Amino acid sequence: MSRFAPAILSLLCALPSPTPAAARDLVVLGIGGAVGAAQAAALFEPAQAAAIAITARVWQPSSLALETEMAGGRAIPDMLQLRGDLLRQACAAGRLMKLDWDKIGRDKFAPSAIQDCGIGSLLVATALVWNREKFSGTPGWAEFWDIARLPGKRGLPASPRATLEIALLADGVAPADIYKTLRTEEGIDRAFRKLDQLRPFIAWWKTGAEGARMLTSGEVLLAAVPTGDIAAPPASPVVVAGPTAKPAAAVDLAVQWSGALTSVLFWSVRAHTDMPEQALKFLGLTTDPALQARLQATTGYGGLAKSDKPPDDGPFSTAAPGRMAGALAMDDAFWRDNLQRLSDRFEAWLQI
Repeated sequence: MSRFAPAILSLLCALPSPTPAAARDLVVLGIGGAVGAAQAAALFEPAQAAAIAITARVWQPSSLALETEMAGGRAIPDMLQLRGDLLRQACAAGRLMKLDWDKIGRDKFAPSAIQDCGIGSLLVATALVWNREKFSGTPGWAEFWDIARLPGKRGLPASPRATLEIALLADGVAPADIYKTLRTEEGIDRAFRKLDQLRPFIAWWKTGAEGARMLTSGEVLLAAVPTGDIAAPPASPVVVAGPTAKPAAAVDLAVQWSGALTSVLFWSVRAHTDMPEQALKFLGLTTDPALQARLQATTGYGGLAKSDKPPDDGPFSTAAPGRMAGALAMDDAFWRDNLQRLSDRFEAWLQI
């Protein structure tokens, strides 16, 4: 068991005694894609071995999906894996259990892992990725927009989150000024004007796996994709078409880490769950550095529980020393407050 688990289980002392529940599995809602596939082996199987009976489901986190899950219909989740913006939103609404960090121990985690209602488990990144066989340069976001010099389609997430930041980075806004700019209507207009320039050449993806397939199939020349989706092997082999067809795993993909966008994935416990002991025991497993290391070995996403072991410096690792020095940490508070209105504008823009 994680050396952090006893501290997390001690939180039970502060909880009111739950009403006894009929025997059932702990319902765990995790994200899909590369992380979801890795967690099935690295987290859910150890949970079962630790006598935590779980029913694991996959979801695509969004405000609407959160409301739907909490409304019932299916078994309401006891554990949720969330982005930081949704975690803050759900915590403020009283939907998640508040954690006692004095008992858990703040010193055991990176500062970015600590939130009132959640423990950060993985540092994820969305970065500019390309196929080295197409060209040997090292493009940045400005070159991503340079269709004349680098003709071909570009892959971007079908969401304002990450896409607007990328547009401003390509337009020359310094990383430190991105959210200051986006907090003005002029800055938002500027981001959409930049997207107008590239619009005819954009292929939109809805999942990181889809974005990775666009690259490996040759549908796009450059793409902004979650790096875990290119680090992990595809769930089903993708073959690059043509006379020299080969598996996607053999495609020589490169990452431009400067200008990458980073965010944290959190685990949280639903407020008023009738299975707090099992939920907190599972939460303790998610903080195990050895478990996080196994997830990193597959996805490249660095764990946020402190460890005595040296960080992984693999080609897709977000924990490699110095690698994220030029990255932009996504502002969860900004997206908590602005995701809905900017999503509405983004969807309207797509229809023009």
